[in-house]
Amino acid sequence: MCGKVGDCVKRKDELKKLFCNLDDGVKTLIVPMLDEVVFLEKQLMELKKLPLISINPKNSFQQRITAAGKQYKEYMQSYTNVIKSLCSLLNGQGDDDTDPVAEFMKRLSSDDG
Repeated sequence: MCGKVGDCVKRKDELKKLFCNLDDGVKTLIVPMLDEVVFLEKQLMELKKLPLISINPKNSFQQRITAAGKQYKEYMQSYTNVIKSLCSLLNGQGDDDTDPVAEFMKRLSSDDG
């Protein structure tokens, strides 16, 4: 993850290396997603430095999420979604045989013919 500007550049380069075997068209599409990953990682690191919950000093069982905690949750959801999308590109690009929907559609079309 990146903390400084140079670290962010290194992180983006690391991510680009993961996708070096994809088609150039796909690479063009994912570059903005890689930028988002780097941005979200930086934001998450900064938010982790802040209190994510506030505890009532008179009753420690009373706790509530802070604004930083809410923002952390939102960024983490976005980060998780982007990572899942990127991982699906790495794991399943061009492999329609293992896609159950594609397999069903092939069987359906062959049954009609």
